[in-house]
Amino acid sequence: PILLDYKIGEHWRLRGGLNTAFLLGGKDVGAADIQIGEGGIFEDSTFEFDNIDDIRNIDFGLMLGGAYEFNSRFWMEVRGYRSLTDLYRKGFLASQGLGSTKLFHTEFYVHLGYWF
Repeated sequence: PILLDYKIGEHWRLRGGLNTAFLLGGKDVGAADIQIGEGGIFEDSTFEFDNIDDIRNIDFGLMLGGAYEFNSRFWMEVRGYRSLTDLYRKGFLASQGLGSTKLFHTEFYVHLGYWF
């Protein structure tokens, strides 16, 4: 991420900026078991999928957080991230019968640090 850092007190810092991520590899595979009716009206079936080729390779988003410095060596940081681009390529979820749903990469983390 490219973050701006603003000291808002003796121990507090506010951080925010832009983040870019690149997909180097991974998996988006799974299976869905489909059962229609109870008691075997229709045969149950399993639908397997592999969606890795439909995930965007590049992601842009905003990051916002803050940090608290306990002393000159020990600190805690909290950050949240939300992408601005849809996780899947345009039209993919609609082609799967999921309408115009959009999914966005969102994360939150807490970091404890110590300078040696």
